[in-house]
Amino acid sequence: MGKILRDHDLIEKFKQIIDAPQEDGTKKEQEIQNFLEDNAELIPTPHRLNHQVNLGAIISKFPLGNRYITDYVYISKSSDRWNVVFVELELPEKTMFTNAKNQVNATSKFNEALNQVRSWQTYLNNHRQEVIKQLEPLLVPPVMRRNKINFCFELIYGRSCEKNSTERSDYINLISEQSNIKIMTYDTLISYYESDLIIQKDIMSFKQGKYHYKKLVTKPQNVFSYIGPGELELTNEQKNVLRDDGYEIDKWCNGEMLTHNIRFTKSTFENMILSQNHYPGIGS
Repeated sequence: MGKILRDHDLIEKFKQIIDAPQEDGTKKEQEIQNFLEDNAELIPTPHRLNHQVNLGAIISKFPLGNRYITDYVYISKSSDRWNVVFVELELPEKTMFTNAKNQVNATSKFNEALNQVRSWQTYLNNHRQEVIKQLEPLLVPPVMRRNKINFCFELIYGRSCEKNSTERSDYINLISEQSNIKIMTYDTLISYYESDLIIQKDIMSFKQGKYHYKKLVTKPQNVFSYIGPGELELTNEQKNVLRDDGYEIDKWCNGEMLTHNIRFTKSTFENMILSQNHYPGIGS
């Protein structure tokens, strides 16, 4: 993962997308998700632990069995636990509250969005080990798979201007606490980008039993040390990019893990050390 500078033009482009009315025949939610995946530094990760986002990757459209599809998932770890975070994106123009004057009432659309995430929670309660098994290739190093795994949930919905009173803000905070769903607006995403650590992220997907890179924009750290070709599939273009960057990706494709300096197999690295011992000028 690489740190990058904040791009104020990027913020303006994002604001234009979320402010624009939805046009007939278009899917604005997908347009927003595509923009976030193209500019993954905008994706907030408030549940990340001190080891940051695991493998530097967001998993797009991660499926929960055959019943549900999340908008994305990210994983983070500390020395003793994992956070696996499931995220739902809704439209920014959807409202949270009705126009009732004397009380705070949530709209039916907002309740539907909450219920969507609650349905994931129910599914995960009943199929916890199945989902962990599906995620297991990404839970590296393997020795840490025995650590506690927490499932966390985020809902990105609406705009912050709706939380225009203490009562409404308190209502959202209470719902978040009671439901174990962190509720954020699209303005919250901008706030995170403006104030939080800005890190590039790759975009993965899971299909046909394997992980894939939808967008590979970083120099992967430890991915090829722990995840083999039976679990991760690369395109020819991605292989070429990695070869050009010094990864022994052909050896990886043949089952040798790149366990040394993120790019080399053990045998290559040992030969490099041996050559330097025989010819001290090498590498100096």
